[in-house]
Amino acid sequence: MKSKVKPPARPESNGNGCHSALATASNRKPEPSTPARVVIVEDEEGVRISLKVIVESRGEFVCTGLFADAETALHGLPALNPDIVLMDINLPGMSGIECARQLQADLPRVAVVMVSAIEDKATVQAAAQAGCSDFVTKPFNVSQLLTTLYVVMNQHTRTSASGHWAERWNQLTDHERMLARLIAKGLSDKVISGKVGRTESTLHWEIHSLLGKLHVQNRTEMVEYVYRNEGFDWKN
Repeated sequence: MKSKVKPPARPESNGNGCHSALATASNRKPEPSTPARVVIVEDEEGVRISLKVIVESRGEFVCTGLFADAETALHGLPALNPDIVLMDINLPGMSGIECARQLQADLPRVAVVMVSAIEDKATVQAAAQAGCSDFVTKPFNVSQLLTTLYVVMNQHTRTSASGHWAERWNQLTDHERMLARLIAKGLSDKVISGKVGRTESTLHWEIHSLLGKLHVQNRTEMVEYVYRNEGFDWKN
């Protein structure tokens, strides 16, 4: 069940740091009654096996499939019914980005976590636009990878229970969507209030209301909406 966002006791700034396009590690670790199903798509056999060992190391996740390329994965995934697909970005033939995009069309319930040795704005943006839920950079360790899977599973469960991303985004007013875009750019509350013609006190309560409408708990998760629904451009 999604935790409700509590309104602040009094209007105050929530900070002005620039947030990543994808949700990062959280201390909350849901404990599902049955292991979440994870499929791994990775062309290097050694990495594939290492990922499987890490995924299954603590019992909260079970690896139900291993694929070496995107085309084979797209063919086999429907029968495996995974909760999460852990996918390398650089695959032979179809790329991980294109595979993730196809998965969003064919299996929208499945969360995709992209794995890459490169983490730049263009790569992260491409992964977000393809519908990926998170992004893990190589080399990674057990704690980093499992924490990412915990967070993604928790967020994906809340999202599935609350409705589709696009439906909630489209229910926002033009003002609310503009506010979300400005937050996604990492602008300070002072700058945003000037752009939207609100006092900072009013802005804080509007942001609180926006978080509730999107069924998210913080600004970082809000950025995902902008990426998923508008293909956010950092330059504008």
